[in-house]
Amino acid sequence: MGATGSPRSRCRSPPTGTGSGKTECFLLPLLEHCRLQHAQGQRGIKAILIYPMNALATDQARRIADLIHTISALAGLRAGLYIGASDDAPTVAMSATSMITDKDALHKAPPNTLLTNYKQLDYLLLQPHVQSLWEHNGQLPDGTSVLRYLVVDDFHTYMTDESKALTNRTAVSALVVPLVFVVFRSLVPWVLVGLVTWWIWKAVSK
Repeated sequence: MGATGSPRSRCRSPPTGTGSGKTECFLLPLLEHCRLQHAQGQRGIKAILIYPMNALATDQARRIADLIHTISALAGLRAGLYIGASDDAPTVAMSATSMITDKDALHKAPPNTLLTNYKQLDYLLLQPHVQSLWEHNGQLPDGTSVLRYLVVDDFHTYMTDESKALTNRTAVSALVVPLVFVVFRSLVPWVLVGLVTWWIWKAVSK
């Protein structure tokens, strides 16, 4: 999780277990920031949430839609799900169970919060015909950016096979090297005893 757009920008990585509240630790401050900016009339995407799988993004979209619908202070916030998958019934407005998924609606009126995946985000940043999504994103008078939060969920899943193999080798080395050292230290006295015994035997046998 990162706060962007100013010299005070900070990155946070909460390494904790499933069900321990990682989502809440970023989602509640994020939505509060969007609420404050929305109340001031600030347009544009203020937070991007990146998920490794479309199924996870869709599940979180329902969760966030429910929060926005349930908490009266968040009324009026718009959140969009842009994952590139085909949608048989795209939604053009927020509901209690769904974010905005209609791409044309998102292009015409960018949401406060955008849920996507890294491939789709790359597409959205590069393709000319979708740049209207970023129309209102820029620098504010105080020098900060309209986009304030960038959240990467399940960061460990983005590791390549090569990096995973390197991590595994590093972990094995970290275990094997101390073990070899311990074994070597324990054997040194016996090796010395053996050498002394052999030397004495050779001397006596002469």
